[in-house]
Amino acid sequence: MPVNDTTHQRSAGGLRPGVLSQLERLRGKVPDGFAPRDEWTVTTPGGERRLPAETQALLSIEWPEAHVLLDEDDIGPIDFPMMTEVDEEDWPDERPWLFVAFTSTQFYWLVDLDEAGTGDPPVYVIDHDWHDEEEFPEPDPLSRMLADLKAVPPPLPEDLFPRACALGDLDAVREALPGEPALGPLNDSGLTPMHLAVIGRSADVVRALAEAGADPGAALHETCRIPWKYRNPKRHCDTFRDLRAGATPLHLALSPYLRVKSGPDIAPDVVEALLAAGADPNVADELGRTPLHDAVTSVSRNTLDALRLLLEAGGDPHARMDDTTQRPYGPASRTPLTIAQELGRTEAADLLKTANRHRDQRPANRRHR
Repeated sequence: MPVNDTTHQRSAGGLRPGVLSQLERLRGKVPDGFAPRDEWTVTTPGGERRLPAETQALLSIEWPEAHVLLDEDDIGPIDFPMMTEVDEEDWPDERPWLFVAFTSTQFYWLVDLDEAGTGDPPVYVIDHDWHDEEEFPEPDPLSRMLADLKAVPPPLPEDLFPRACALGDLDAVREALPGEPALGPLNDSGLTPMHLAVIGRSADVVRALAEAGADPGAALHETCRIPWKYRNPKRHCDTFRDLRAGATPLHLALSPYLRVKSGPDIAPDVVEALLAAGADPNVADELGRTPLHDAVTSVSRNTLDALRLLLEAGGDPHARMDDTTQRPYGPASRTPLTIAQELGRTEAADLLKTANRHRDQRPANRRHR
């Protein structure tokens, strides 16, 4: 039986079918039985306002568990819906503005509550530090804004094992291992479950994979991003940096941006587990960066512990980068030791110098291979 558009609009706070169909495409919905509340008000630069019914409906949208919205360039996630009141002291135009979305590229979606009531409210997109009234953009209907978004599809059965690795879910990993899941590259980039286990910040998962035969020194074939099907926006950091070609799990273990939110920036027990499994502390990525290069740039409270582990395993304080353009280092700062000195990492530099002296005093046949 066809749905009556008028009834459908009323049940969804007056939103037009074009908006509702885009929400359905993205797997979102206004809750069944939604009813606007008279007492739902916000403070705006234009004064105190009751939220219009359609705005209340938008802010009530429900998404599936671990849902991810991306823009057309696959950059995300986009936080929609959200509700952030605009500080009237910082806003030049005294209109009833309300932020309803925020993108990972630091742009807000802004609505004027006095323009609500059309069923497809105009949306203004502004930079997070915008303060120039003369450059105010023209709005687009919400339906058009939503049409440019895509939803990450739910993980397929074959994605569940690598996803469990990325979440540090030891029970799920152990349950899957007897079935001999793929431990090698998951795609053409060379990304492996071991890379993902490091992101999960679980030394136990790293050890379980190593015992099952996973390579602790697997290197990426090309620069890549970690696919969203292996990530959980509620559990992982909001922004994962691109992974450099040649990066191994040991490189990823030293990145504060590649981890579960509950995990430490650097987890020494993960570094120790990788080294114990045979990871090379002197392996270099495409820029010539070794794990020591990454470690000395970190400000994590666990940096020194990770440095000690790498140095004890034979990490070279004088390994030289190939790329001299990488900030914040100058052309002369190409080794872990010179980088630590230039960045003022005094304790790290002292560790590297001490390890270097001990390294020079060891017989050649006893050095780390």
